[in-house]
Formats: sequence, structure tokens, C-alpha cells
Amino acid sequence: MRFHAPLIALRQRGKRPESVFLLVDCADAEDACWADRDGGHARIAIDATDDPKRLDLRFLVGCTVHVQGFDERRIEAAYGAAVAAGAAQVAAVFGGEVHIHKERSHGRNAA
Repeated sequence: MRFHAPLIALRQRGKRPESVFLLVDCADAEDACWADRDGGHARIAIDATDDPKRLDLRFLVGCTVHVQGFDERRIEAAYGAAVAAGAAQVAAVFGGEVHIHKERSHGRNAA
């Protein structure tokens, strides 16, 4: 996983971006500069060597997350990992359908 350090720093300051994009095996070099370009929309790279189910995604608690990529199996795994980490909303397309998770409990939506 790459490009997550600025998001962790942002969360440690008690802030959260408007949205987080989890880029599954499709991040570009320019995505590394998300915090300098637009701190409101984080771009986190999940690389081919990463197992999405094993990543520490606690920095997603209370965030709106969009999962993008080309491998539906890995997109689904990243979607599940974001939901399990406590993201408030998660959206992804896999299995020929749009999947949207909205957290029911508002207790975890704190910054």
C-alpha cells in the first residue's frame, strides 16, 4: 500500500477528507501527490503485491470510500476490507453490479 501516510497524518490531526479513493492495482505516479494537489480527496494505492484483506485500513473510519480497479476479485476484497475497517460509505463496481455500503451506526463517524 502506498500514498497513505498523508491521510494518516490528516486523521491524527482530527480531520478527514471528503472522500478516499482506493486504487486497486491502477495507481499512477501522480496519485502520490494527492495531498499537495487536493487534500480533500485522498488517493491510496493498493498494489498487486498487497492482499486487501490483510491491510490496516483503520484510517478509513468514518470516511466515504470509492474503490477502483480492473480485477473484480481484488476490488471486492478491497471493498470488504474498507467496510470492515469502519468506513461510513463504500462504493465499488464488481460482479456486474454497483455495491454501496452505508454504515448504519453513526457512532463511528467521528473524525
